Amino acid sequence: MHYLKQILFIDIETVSCVPDYSALSEGMQEQWIHKCKYLKSDTDPDASPSTLFTEKAAIFSEFAKVVCIGIGCMVEKENGWKLALKSIQSHSEKELLNNFCIALSRFGERFPDLKFCGHNIKEFDMPFLSRRMLVNNIPLPNCLNLSGKRPWE
Repeated sequence: MHYLKQILFIDIETVSCVPDYSALSEGMQEQWIHKCKYLKSDTDPDASPSTLFTEKAAIFSEFAKVVCIGIGCMVEKENGWKLALKSIQSHSEKELLNNFCIALSRFGERFPDLKFCGHNIKEFDMPFLSRRMLVNNIPLPNCLNLSGKRPWE
C-alpha cells in the first residue's frame, strides 16, 4: 500500500474567459465562429455562436480559464490511510497556475515516481492545464512535460 503515497489526485474547474460571446474581441469572435462549425448545441440544433459560446466555451482552453484546481493525496496515519485534500484558487489564473506548479514541485520532490489520478485527466485536465500554462508564460513542470513519452509512461 506504500505506492498510494505517490498518487496525486487532481480535478480542475474551468469557466469561459469572458461572460458572453459579445465580450470577445473581434478576432476571437472570428475564431469562435470557425470552431462552431464543428460544435452542436445540447438543446438547439440551430444554435447561434453566442448560444454555443455560453454552452461550450469553458471546455476549450483558447476560450476559457482555470478557476480552481483540487488536489489530493493519501497520507498514512497511525490509525490507517487518510485522504488529504487541497483546493487551489485565485482570481488571477496566472497566480493559481503558479501555486499549482509549486504544489506539484513539492509533491514531486517527496515522491519522484509521482503518478496522477483523476477522471479524464489524460484527455482534458492535463492538456488544458498545460495549454493555459503556455498562454500565461509559465514553464511546464517536468512532470507535465510529456513530449516524446509513450502513453503508458
